[in-house]
Amino acid sequence: MNTLMDLILDYQEAEHSGELLSGLAFQKNGSEVYLQYGSDCEQRENNARDLFSGPVHEFLDGKAHFHITEEKVEPGIDTISLQGEGWID
Repeated sequence: MNTLMDLILDYQEAEHSGELLSGLAFQKNGSEVYLQYGSDCEQRENNARDLFSGPVHEFLDGKAHFHITEEKVEPGIDTISLQGEGWID
């Protein structure tokens, strides 16, 4: 595992058979991570907390702290890179 993106994708594959996230995006400067859930949406906040308080925290050796919000985000090509299925309203 080389990057935070790899970690998140590996985690969702191992813990959720790869079916939880339909999209994953990082702001260009790396200060924000956007998760788009394709299943278990009602548990998205708990799932994000589990991910970022466990594997992500360990991967970053506790050096970064994340604030989890359910704020609606409108991604744009000029601000973030997307991976996964398209973003759907």
